[in-house]
Amino acid sequence: MLRRTKDQVLSELPPKMFRDAEVELTAEQRHSYQLAEDEGVLRLSELGDGATIQHVFELSSCGLSKSATSIPQPATARSSSA
Repeated sequence: MLRRTKDQVLSELPPKMFRDAEVELTAEQRHSYQLAEDEGVLRLSELGDGATIQHVFELSSCGLSKSATSIPQPATARSSSA
């Protein structure tokens, strides 16, 4: 098996495509998202001056709580580029 690093094959890869899609959340998803957001804001507030940009990145990379990520996503999505 031949293995190559990303920098060796980068020129052969297609360009990255970014798509933003707006989806409607179910009531349960919206509630879970709101809880995660509220807890994150509370955590940052508690950190006060000790809060760093890393803390903000951690919260944004977590997104929703584990229970919310197990909720099925709607089957249809409307692309914002359409």
